[in-house]
Amino acid sequence: MRKILALLSHGDADFGAAQHGFSSADNSLCGGSGSSSSSLLPGKQVSIDNHRYTIDAIIAEGGFGIVYQVHSPDGSQFALKRTLVNNAADLASMKREITIVSSLMHKNIISYVASKVTEKEPEIHEIMLLTAYYPGSISQVLAERQHKGLRFLEVEVLRILADVCEAVSRLHHCETPIIHRDLKIENLLIDSRKNIVLCDFGSATSRILHPAKHGTLRCQEEIEK
Repeated sequence: MRKILALLSHGDADFGAAQHGFSSADNSLCGGSGSSSSSLLPGKQVSIDNHRYTIDAIIAEGGFGIVYQVHSPDGSQFALKRTLVNNAADLASMKREITIVSSLMHKNIISYVASKVTEKEPEIHEIMLLTAYYPGSISQVLAERQHKGLRFLEVEVLRILADVCEAVSRLHHCETPIIHRDLKIENLLIDSRKNIVLCDFGSATSRILHPAKHGTLRCQEEIEK
């Protein structure tokens, strides 16, 4: 959280000025350390939960996989994160992310739509996570302002902080509290109403460790993740 505030205070446009909230360098929606995956070409269709979606463009990519902008037959836009994993640990991590995101409904948390896990080959799984599409991101707005020598206004920083706190509070007040563990500006999107939306639950956990039971070293490793 301190890193977020420090970056924002050194960054006067409106949040809505950002276009398509992801850049090729963004890690938005990422999570897990899956193997690299071949990209799907624009125009190709994918099926999730008996619904078909058409690939429009790549909006983020990295070691975690690729995030696409897609649309449904009625023209609605979504974000599709596609990852290929080749080991049980990464598969479990991706499934955990899906479980967490699908269980949360909050205006400041990324909105789950559907998901699909397919075994492509022995020990090779394709994971697709479909979420709402968000037209802006804090990292993009910050980059644009820094390029112009502008900063966020104090009232904007407080608005961002308030929305992030709302999201974190929702996580911490689950029946089994969830720890996000990766709060940074790259994981803050902006919806059409200019709400700040927390994404990337690849590092999130609900695991509770006690030093006396699990050892201080194990607890320290979890804290530093």
